[in-house]
Amino acid sequence: MEFLKNKKLLILSVLVVGIWGIIGYRIYDQMQDDAPVAVRPSRTPVQTVAETNTYTLSLSYPDPFLRQQVKPVVAVKKSVAPKVQRPVVATAPSVMINWSLLQYRGMISNATRKKKTAIVQYSGKDYIVGEGEEIDGFKVLEVHADSIRFGMDSQTKYIKKKVNP
Repeated sequence: MEFLKNKKLLILSVLVVGIWGIIGYRIYDQMQDDAPVAVRPSRTPVQTVAETNTYTLSLSYPDPFLRQQVKPVVAVKKSVAPKVQRPVVATAPSVMINWSLLQYRGMISNATRKKKTAIVQYSGKDYIVGEGEEIDGFKVLEVHADSIRFGMDSQTKYIKKKVNP
């Protein structure tokens, strides 16, 4: 028992025994099974509600890479000429238009400029178009959250939004 006379050895021995005791206790505690908690099941039925949300994007933030302020875009007003009544002329039979090539995917609305932009798939390619723009002769007349109205020649058609599975 000579090592008990040396204070340093005594303190270190106590620390070693304490550390190994803590390690042993943690191992023992992990091996013990926890008692299961009894949970009474809820008897109220759960209703699932499918909600469709329309989001608006706020695009007025500074460019993080250039560290410059966003310059406001000046909207150009289109002048509309007054419509002139034309006499009805007998036309040749209309050409069959394949409307199935167009698919409406969704709408992006800009709250500050009050502009609606649509995401349209035409012949397998995606396009982002606004009201008044054209895709291969198909003119976008109106953009709504659930549908879009196209016009070609003298024909117009509403196309419903395709829901992704």
